[in-house]
Amino acid sequence: NTVLVRCSNTYQDEVTVGDTKLLLDTSFRPEWHRKIAAEVVAVPRKLDTRHYAYRGLELGEIEAGDTIYFHYFGLMEENRVSADQELYAIPYHEIFCKVSEGVITALNGWVLVEPLVVSGGSDWIQEASEKLSDQEGILRFIGQPKTDQPALNVKAGDRVVFSKNADFINTIEDKEYFVMQQEDLLATQPQKANEIESDYAGPRHYYETSPFYLSPDHD
Repeated sequence: NTVLVRCSNTYQDEVTVGDTKLLLDTSFRPEWHRKIAAEVVAVPRKLDTRHYAYRGLELGEIEAGDTIYFHYFGLMEENRVSADQELYAIPYHEIFCKVSEGVITALNGWVLVEPLVVSGGSDWIQEASEKLSDQEGILRFIGQPKTDQPALNVKAGDRVVFSKNADFINTIEDKEYFVMQQEDLLATQPQKANEIESDYAGPRHYYETSPFYLSPDHD
């Protein structure tokens, strides 16, 4: 249940400022610097879905030569399968999306949501500030849902509300997105973010009882 990728350097240890290239110290919080993309070398013929992590998943249209994006644990030493060829085995359920000929395709029930800048401040503060909303964004990429979940009535370009704990940002093709599962989407065209319950810490079935639950027949 893994996709074989090739990656020569597992850390993003360089940054360019103007015409100057700087080296980064990746020893501090190395997870911040670990690469999350690599070129596909080989894909499995089929998936064994008996393990709970793979339930509802189908083998996507990933081909050798595609670039895939995945969880930052993907390029860890325990996933290395060949030191001389710099090959790593990425668990299929940890793959967010693929890029083929410049086109991004979300996979495995994941969605990519563009962060939304909202006004901050309060009645006690004269000057309003701007910040990234931790519960709202613009849906940019949505793939096929898992086979054991219904398709949601949403499309790219919709303004969506998502679970409080789903605001996990990744840089994909030089642009930042919140990466989350489709079940983390709660509603479209919501009220203001601060009017939405923001202390969620319960199980998945909470969404089904939420007043903002995005059911398959949601208008």
